[in-house]
Amino acid sequence: MPSSHPPANTTRKARPQPTAEDTQEKLLDDLKNANTKLNKLSSDRDRYKHNYETLLSQTAQLTSQLHSADQDAARLRTELARLQRENDRLRRDVQAWSRSHAELQREQRRRDEPAAPSVVAVVDRHGSRERRAEKERLQRRFEPVVATAWGREQGNYRAFPVSR
Repeated sequence: MPSSHPPANTTRKARPQPTAEDTQEKLLDDLKNANTKLNKLSSDRDRYKHNYETLLSQTAQLTSQLHSADQDAARLRTELARLQRENDRLRRDVQAWSRSHAELQREQRRRDEPAAPSVVAVVDRHGSRERRAEKERLQRRFEPVVATAWGREQGNYRAFPVSR
């Protein structure tokens, strides 16, 4: 007798069962993809490792430079302090020498000044005939020359003018 119920498999589509070759091909593709990802990750790891080593090297260099700069700064601070002390000492010496020099000048002036002005000094201050004559001679000596011994006009000064 024929059954009134349709078979249970008729509503579903039938999937073909994968063959061994299909499964093997799929597994090979998955393996290739996994190897590709692994290679990329290895490459990334190597790149990061190289960057890390480079940074470590640079850090060591910078640390060395910093240490050297610290030593230089300490040496320069010591040198600066020494130079400041020397500068202070030199300033004190200059001030002492300045005071000593001023005192020596005062003493020299006291020794050079006569106690009372002499008669010769008073006469000399007012000038003598010899002094006036010398002054006039010097004034004539540097007057502009109108004519030279050769008769040419010149505007320069001559030591020995031609008569006027």
